[in-house]
Amino acid sequence: EHIEAEDGLAGATLLAHFGAAPYGYTTNVVKACVAGLLRASKIKVQTEAGVEITSIGDADVRELFDKDRFFRRSTLFPAGEDDIGFNARARICKFFDERLGHRMDREDHAIADAVATHFPELAQRLRGVQGRLMKVRDVEEPKVFGKLADALEQCVRACRQTRPTVKLVKRHLDVLRDGVQRLQLYEAELTDEAIRAVATANDVLQYQAAQLREIGLVASNVEAAEEGVRNHLKAKRPWLEIGAVEELLEDIRLAYVAEREAILRWQEQEADAARARLKGREGFSTLTADQSHKVLRPLAEATTDTTTEAVAPSLSDLKDPFELSLRRAEDLANDILDKILAEGDEPIVARVSLNLRSRELSTEEDIEALLEEVRSRLLEHIRAGRRVRLR
Repeated sequence: EHIEAEDGLAGATLLAHFGAAPYGYTTNVVKACVAGLLRASKIKVQTEAGVEITSIGDADVRELFDKDRFFRRSTLFPAGEDDIGFNARARICKFFDERLGHRMDREDHAIADAVATHFPELAQRLRGVQGRLMKVRDVEEPKVFGKLADALEQCVRACRQTRPTVKLVKRHLDVLRDGVQRLQLYEAELTDEAIRAVATANDVLQYQAAQLREIGLVASNVEAAEEGVRNHLKAKRPWLEIGAVEELLEDIRLAYVAEREAILRWQEQEADAARARLKGREGFSTLTADQSHKVLRPLAEATTDTTTEAVAPSLSDLKDPFELSLRRAEDLANDILDKILAEGDEPIVARVSLNLRSRELSTEEDIEALLEEVRSRLLEHIRAGRRVRLR
């Protein structure tokens, strides 16, 4: 009543008033009464530094009652009207009870304590779920998660001051309730197995299906499977019932493996044909085992070292680049064979490039002239006792 009548007064004034006649209360008795009023939310205290204390759970409470000078220089005010309200506290306590399993009295300091206990953990759990969502490509994070992160940060930042904390929880209660509910739902659903399944489905589309489409080999069943998987992954929560697309993924995998196996088999056949051409050259049969291995090694290196299940090199890179690589390898193998068969400094095989690419002929005379040119160039080597290998 005295604090209300004075509309606030300093701690030193309060101690002097109740320490004098007719009261004669000791300092500790006055402080104990102030602590009781503070706990009952009947008063609020403003420190010399301007910090407002509204609960016994606030940051500067210990200094307020332990340090006499701190108490004397603080100002005590009536708490004023309750701008939070009984119903708001009830809803806040219900939120903590239902969503976090924390039951408590409907008191400001208990709410602030609950915020300090649970909200940092919630923020950490939220970051964990956000990290898991990043592993699931092309899935949009719920907007409520961003709002929840902001609400948690604001409440935790203020949790050393009771009344501001409770006001913030009241202001963000709807976001907190919806956000924590969604957070708990995603925590239950986003298991490691579910994340791996979605990532696998994305990989099959990105690699196997895309490579089949790139080389124009998409059978009707593969096209249907690709569409089914893509539609499932477009869902807001594609990890739900992800097992339902496993058969579709298997159709794509089987088609991919079959095509890759066919290409690798073709590579080996082409390499075998090149080996046969080399082995059919005059003089190859006279080579030692080491010399034969040295000649044929470029052809072995030209074939792609991969498996039928691998996704790199791509299907397209196994075709056209291989043909060029094999031609170069065969040329190199022939060059090595030429050097081995050479006698002294003069090779017994002359490599001749006719350079006929893009040459234009328009008359019969042009053809005869070209043939004579080629004949002359080749006879030059033949008459010198060399064999000729055209390049």
